[in-house]
Amino acid sequence: MLEESIVIDVSSSVGSQMMEAVKSRRMVFVAGLPSAGKSFILQQLTIMAGIEGRKVYSLQWDDARRSFETEEALARFPEVDNLTHPAIRKAVGYWVRNAVVKWHAANPDPANTLIVELPVMGGRFVELMQQHDDEAENLLASDQVIMFTPIPSVEVRAAIENVRQETITNPRHELEAKDAPLYIVQAEWQSVRQIYNQQNGIESDAKRDSIYDPEIYREVFLNLLRFRNYSILDIDQLYEVKGSAYERPVPVEVIEAEEADIKASYERLDIEFPGEKAERAIDDWANY
Repeated sequence: MLEESIVIDVSSSVGSQMMEAVKSRRMVFVAGLPSAGKSFILQQLTIMAGIEGRKVYSLQWDDARRSFETEEALARFPEVDNLTHPAIRKAVGYWVRNAVVKWHAANPDPANTLIVELPVMGGRFVELMQQHDDEAENLLASDQVIMFTPIPSVEVRAAIENVRQETITNPRHELEAKDAPLYIVQAEWQSVRQIYNQQNGIESDAKRDSIYDPEIYREVFLNLLRFRNYSILDIDQLYEVKGSAYERPVPVEVIEAEEADIKASYERLDIEFPGEKAERAIDDWANY
């Protein structure tokens, strides 16, 4: 039974917010850092939606990105050190707002739910959090959408990192082997810290800035989420995950870009960031 796959107590603060979201919102987003519990929260939301009889659609960065990593695109914009090229990240971002609008129009049944992963850092899907003068804005700013950010305590984050290292080495699911390695996890935390330092006029300090601080994480993401309906999920316990957080015991329909969408995104990229400018396509992703 699906209920047996629910690990989060639905009467708890975290669980009740999540259950209410799948009951009352058309679209539920999970934004945040790696090793913050996003995949687990996405899994639990999917199961909750299944229990409520929803047809679940999924929009996740890796699924979307792979569609844009055509042979031609990778020849122009190769991956470096396990990081997607800035130009490809920007091209995916051009597409994603329209993708949400198209899903909403094509799936008017309130029993349909879209669950979205927002990796955010490095400009991945950040367009969904930004304000733009387009058809998507009214939808993304409406009560049909909520964005969650799980913020683990220091102790929980350390435990999640330990689990991540173990599952990368001995994956229980094929996607675990592709999780961002810990050096990228650390680099993305330091990016959060750099944003905080810049916003508060604080000089960088390598030793201090390497230490995860949930309150700094909170402040930075509250600012990034300011144009959306959002809720912070304070994660102060390590949940007993059954199997892999990537497992989905309910049917899920994945949203991916079509060939015409991909072509249009790269054409726009070439106009707005021609030639070497493509290398800097996401430099200002957090400045909005």
